Order: sequence, then structure tokens, then C-alpha cells
Amino acid sequence: MYSKAFRIVLSFLSGILLLNPISAQNCQLNDEFEGSTLSPAWLHYQSSLYTTQVTDSKLIMNIDPITCSNNCPWFHAQSAGFIYKSVEGDFDVTTLVEAVQTTGGHAGEDIDNDTQLAGLMARDGSATSENYVFNVAGTRFDIASVETKSTINDNSGTIEHFAISSTRTELRMTREGDTFTMYSRDVGAMSWILRSTFLRSDLPSTLQVGVIAYAFESYPVNLSAQFDYVRFAGGSTINTWLGGNGLWSDQTQWSMNLVPDSTHHVIIDNAQTQTIEILSGDSFKCATLDVQGPQTELLVDGVLEVKGQEGGCN
Repeated sequence: MYSKAFRIVLSFLSGILLLNPISAQNCQLNDEFEGSTLSPAWLHYQSSLYTTQVTDSKLIMNIDPITCSNNCPWFHAQSAGFIYKSVEGDFDVTTLVEAVQTTGGHAGEDIDNDTQLAGLMARDGSATSENYVFNVAGTRFDIASVETKSTINDNSGTIEHFAISSTRTELRMTREGDTFTMYSRDVGAMSWILRSTFLRSDLPSTLQVGVIAYAFESYPVNLSAQFDYVRFAGGSTINTWLGGNGLWSDQTQWSMNLVPDSTHHVIIDNAQTQTIEILSGDSFKCATLDVQGPQTELLVDGVLEVKGQEGGCN
């Protein structure tokens, strides 16, 4: 995605640079659904509850009208269909999803029957009870909504919901250690809206991460979830140094007007000699670090943790 040819001078006073390749490896899990069939790299849970097809660069997940004749929810001990990959450690995953009707007088339109939702889930597949977090969008009691949920040992005790402008929306979930953060944004928007944060110290390092579709006290026979892509560590979080000498901690020096965090892909590409400093006592993280200028001196007197050193996926 970005040139790896650069010259960087790292000056360590009493500082630390930590490199962790997990996030960079995760981006190899991306799927744009450009073929005619779903990649066998995807695994299935309760596949009798849904059918899939890949068409027009979308994954279509249809609720089965026979096996899901009434309820097919993810709620307490109840579970529905799930298409996933195993992901170890921290991750940053996004999708563009839409829940539409497949039958009746409003086929192809937004769902308007009670609660029918689709989106992202991270689940402990090794547990004997249901343990997961999710971030989904669709219709919740006839209102276009994002819903987030944290279920612990079959108890869906934490549920939050937010009205949105359209059931076709982008969703994002990040994991940083025990912290899971849920975001959404309108299609075409630049900024993510923080929806929920869940602290889950009980969840293991390796989780099932993927997409779900479910209905609650509704007509699941009508539900079709359409996913345009699933992307790990996507380019939407690129944060570029604006140039010149300065402190890493100065948010005005960054293109996002935010100091980079563990989900940001940092690019330093200005064609000039410059010095960027991390002061003693400061500690920062980023997903990737890609330096393209002729010479950048990074003075580390604190801590900089780079979660993955590959600069993204092509």
C-alpha cells in the first residue's frame, strides 16, 4: 500500500520502541467479496439457520425461512448464524452492512418489522455458554438503529442502541487488550462516532470475529444482510504527520487532529528533514508506522508501541 523505502534515524535516550506484528497480520483476513463464492477461509456457526451467496461484490446472508420461522436472536443463551475467522490478539475490523427485506411488497427496502439487525461480532468459541460482544445495525422496533451488546455467560445484560439515518451504514469494532470499542458512521462520512466501550477481561486472546444477522420477535424469513466488505486494520484510520519539527503529543501536527492511538496507521511522508520527539514520561501506540521522508529523526525518550510494522495490506 505504501513504499517501504525510507531512511529513518531512531534516537533512544531512555525510551522504548515496541513492535508487535499481530495487527499487520490481521489485515490479511480482509475480504472484498469480489469472487462468485465465499472463501473457505470463512468458518460457519449454525449454518442451518442461514444461506449465503456472493454476488455484485457483496456477501449476502439470508435467514432461512424454515429453520428460523419465528425468532433467531443473539440474546442471552439464544444464538443465531455466524460467519467468522479466528483472530488472535488486538484487532480493528470494519464492514459496510445493510439489512433489507427479501419478500413481500417492500422487497429490497429497509426492514420495517420489529427488530432485524446485522453486523460485527467477536465471540469466545471455546466457552460452554455464550460470551461475546457485537455491533450491529438495521431496524430496532421500527427505527433505523445501531445496537451494541455485551453478553457474559448467557446474560445479555448490557445493550445500547442509537438512532441512525439509514440502515445502510458502516460499523467498526476494535480490541485493545480487554477493551472492545464500537463505532458507526454514515456511508461516505470521514469520522467515526463512538457508540460503546465494553471491558471484557474474561475473553481469551483468540476469538471468533466476523458477521452476524438476526431477528427478534419479527419475521426473519424476510431478512437479508448484505455486507460490502470485511476489513481488518483498514486505511480509514490513517493519521499523517503534517510536517516539520514537533512533539508527537501535539494533536495539531496530525492530519486527524488527534494524537495517534493503537488503531491509527501513522504515515510520515514529508519531503524534508524533520525531528519528531516523544518526551520522557509519555507513552504512545499506533497500529503501523510508515516513514517515507528523506530523513526523519524520531527522538524517543518515552515509549512508542507499534502494533504492526507492515503498513497495511495491498
